[in-house]
Amino acid sequence: MFRLALLTICSFLLVNCAYQFGYRVRRLPGGYRSVSIPVFENKTQEVGLESYFTNALIREFERSQVAKITNKSQAPVFIEGKVNSVLLTKNTQAEAKANSEELKYLPKNTTLNTSYRVSVEIHLKLIRNSDKKMIWQQHFVNERVYSSAQISVPGINSVNPLYNHSAKHQNISTLAQEMMKEAHDRITERF
Repeated sequence: MFRLALLTICSFLLVNCAYQFGYRVRRLPGGYRSVSIPVFENKTQEVGLESYFTNALIREFERSQVAKITNKSQAPVFIEGKVNSVLLTKNTQAEAKANSEELKYLPKNTTLNTSYRVSVEIHLKLIRNSDKKMIWQQHFVNERVYSSAQISVPGINSVNPLYNHSAKHQNISTLAQEMMKEAHDRITERF
């Protein structure tokens, strides 16, 4: 009988001592249940990138159902996003020299880039609609490396620029999904 009473008291204390096991409920700062996500501002020369990031963040909120997506006039808060920079650089560690046997048909001392690095920088703010007070903000930077078009036919020393453009946008789209998943997780943690 004593053991049963002791077990009951211990279980009561364990349940009431602020211990919570399992998944913690995510919320927006301030506990808001609806949010507006207007199209991000694009401060780069790359046309259309803002839609990748805006749509990726909207999908994350729709998936998680942390907050309902509404238009700006009905939402108590909105997320302001800016794509500040997109930088495309040659990956200098992955270059092929024309002096090698594989590239003997190219002019001497030609260097081919075999991959590129694309890096994106964005900034997000959660703003209360009533008084325009900023509740939360975060800066995000991420990058990906992708292969450039490969030359495989002897005598041809140019690559398809459409492939490069398409590959760049595909990798930026993937970056948008990764970055907005991280942004969603950061904005909804511990509130």
